[in-house]
Amino acid sequence: GTMEDEKRVVYIKEYTNNILKAINDGCNVKGYYYWPLADTWNWDNGYGGNKEGLFNIDYNDDDRPRYPRASVGFLHQLIQARGFDSAAVRDYHAYPADRDEFLYDSFPSGFMWGAATSAYQVEGAWNTDGKGPSIWDTFC
Repeated sequence: GTMEDEKRVVYIKEYTNNILKAINDGCNVKGYYYWPLADTWNWDNGYGGNKEGLFNIDYNDDDRPRYPRASVGFLHQLIQARGFDSAAVRDYHAYPADRDEFLYDSFPSGFMWGAATSAYQVEGAWNTDGKGPSIWDTFC
């Protein structure tokens, strides 16, 4: 849950590198979406209890400002490089012993990147700005 989230950087690096290996082995992988984009609601602790997002949300501030964690910088570099072929991404917080296990290559053209979140309901009511009831308003 800290801003210097090296464990998340390592997770994203290892996970996306294994996706790249799978693609090179013939798997038809179309994209990678990270969840959650921002800190979300947690069944045990409510808002602010889940500090797994790429962006930290200050729930003590009524404006709910967002602050990017270190993993945002890594993911940005990975997407810009479209893989592990640039020195900036290849060496980003990598442990020297692990470097030989990584595939230094690029993702194919058309590979999609994204992030998802379920925290969109934090800012407003169900009827704000013309929004009608969602499945969650009906379901819950």
